[in-house]
Amino acid sequence: MLFKNQIAVCFKPKSIMNINKDLEAKKQNNTLPNMATILVAVDFSEVTSKVYEVASHLAERLQASVTVLNISEPHGDYIAYQPVPIEGFQDSSIEAHATQKLMEAKVFFNAHGLSVDTLHHWGPAVERILDEAKLRAAGLIVIGSHGHGLLYNLLVGSVAEGVLRGAHVPVLVVPTSGAKTAMPIAEETPQGAETK
Repeated sequence: MLFKNQIAVCFKPKSIMNINKDLEAKKQNNTLPNMATILVAVDFSEVTSKVYEVASHLAERLQASVTVLNISEPHGDYIAYQPVPIEGFQDSSIEAHATQKLMEAKVFFNAHGLSVDTLHHWGPAVERILDEAKLRAAGLIVIGSHGHGLLYNLLVGSVAEGVLRGAHVPVLVVPTSGAKTAMPIAEETPQGAETK
């Protein structure tokens, strides 16, 4: 049973014995992720503030530093017969907006007493997020999900799904506030209190 403000973590079905065996093997091989750095990938949409809240809570608990990453993908207005450098598609107004929003992120995480770096890159979002996670040796990636429908994901694709498929470290996907929860959220009623 979940209570308000709790996060449910779902795992692929595996027997407890196998999970314990896997963890023990990873401990012996020293392959457990180092949680000293959390990579927070954001697009400055409505889910971003929720992603920041979850990431700051985790970073405080894990005593980890935070890297906030924003990726701008080039507009698909131009179709070329040969590859064109990403730099040719950079837009100064997008860059200025990202810089402003990343400064706000820095203020948010610093207010929580956390060490934070901010980055803005151009290019394919999934690829850049995975590259940055590897470069920074991040032990966890926190990313938001928009909850688009199946048709949208089939046609356009989901960044969160792409990161989940390609990541070599744990990924925490934070749903939008309007997303339906998989498990009901129960209100806690103090013992002896009357219910209406």
